[in-house]
Amino acid sequence: MDLKPRILTDAQCAGKYDSLLRDIACVRHYVATVGNFKDKSMNKYIPVVSRLLLAQIFLISGIFKVILASKNPDYYTQFGMYLGSHGIPYLVVPLTFIIEIGAGAALFLGYKTRIAAWILAVYSLFLALTLHLQEPIFLMLYTALAGGLLAMTTLAPTACSLDNLKKK
Repeated sequence: MDLKPRILTDAQCAGKYDSLLRDIACVRHYVATVGNFKDKSMNKYIPVVSRLLLAQIFLISGIFKVILASKNPDYYTQFGMYLGSHGIPYLVVPLTFIIEIGAGAALFLGYKTRIAAWILAVYSLFLALTLHLQEPIFLMLYTALAGGLLAMTTLAPTACSLDNLKKK
C-alpha cells in the first residue's frame, strides 16, 4: 500500500470515499486548489480590502467623536475626564481626534500608507496599554489591530491608493 499522500483531481475526489488515505488526499486537493490564487488580479486587491477594513475602524470612530462633540458640548469634557481617570493628560483629547480622522483617512485613501499604519499601530498599542489593561477582550482587540497595521507597513503601495498613483 502506498502511504505517500498525493493530491487527487476533482474527478477522483467526486466518487464515494473508500479509505482514510483517499479522504486525506481529497482534503489536500481542495486546500491546494482553494488556497492557490492563480489569478494575480485577485491577489492585488486583498491588501486593498485589508487597508480599507483597518482604516474604517479609526475613521468612523473619529467622525463619531466629532459628531458627538458638536451635538453635546459636554462630550469633549467628559472624554477628557475619562482619559484623565486613566492618567492621560487632557491635551491628548484633540490629538485622538486628529489621529483617528487624519491617519484613518490617510490609510483609507492609501496616502502615505506606511506612515499612517505606523501611527495607528502605535496609537492602538497606546490605547490597549493605557485604557484597556483591565479588559482582556479589548486589550486583545487593540493589540490585534496593531498587528494588522504593522503588517500593513510591510506592503508595497497597494492598488487603488494615492501612493500607487504617485509612482506612475
